[in-house]
Amino acid sequence: MMIDRLAESLNSDFAGGIVSREVSFGDLTLIVKPDYLVDIARDLRDNPDLRFDLLLDIAAVDNMKRWPEGVDDDEYDEDARFEVVYIFNSTAHNHRIRLKVQLPEDDPVLPTLTGIYGSADWGEREAFDMMGIRFTGHSNLKRILTHYKFKGYALRKDYPVDKEQWLDEPEPLVDEILARLDARGIEVRFEEL
Repeated sequence: MMIDRLAESLNSDFAGGIVSREVSFGDLTLIVKPDYLVDIARDLRDNPDLRFDLLLDIAAVDNMKRWPEGVDDDEYDEDARFEVVYIFNSTAHNHRIRLKVQLPEDDPVLPTLTGIYGSADWGEREAFDMMGIRFTGHSNLKRILTHYKFKGYALRKDYPVDKEQWLDEPEPLVDEILARLDARGIEVRFEEL
């Protein structure tokens, strides 16, 4: 499907949810409103003309330094500090699309896409862990790269570069292992030694 036809199809179905569009490196990029994200992602997957069957990546971006120092407060857009970028691929039609969702710095929250794309699980956890973006409806939204006592979000541009946070005890991973075994229908019994 040509990029223009793809853009027109999505524009007609989700006109109120698409803020802007651009083409870069041959791929269509749509900036969408958070409330429309799930519906657009579901349409990308289920529409037979589109068939975006793979969610390739989720990336979170902190735009805090986009505005140079000395910019007046009225020029700094707190409503667009964070962006979450989703990259989808259609193996049937051999094309890609990017969705970007802009989020405010005071409450960066999006609905989860794990019910549509299972591959969203760890990408959303990484965005939560590194940037503090919460995904409502995610079944296991907890830190994945930093330890469970970590304070703050290490990839935010206002996080101190020289801050060190050491964990001086083993991290309890048993709950994660038990949840995975339970999901596979494996029962675990503990016996005292």
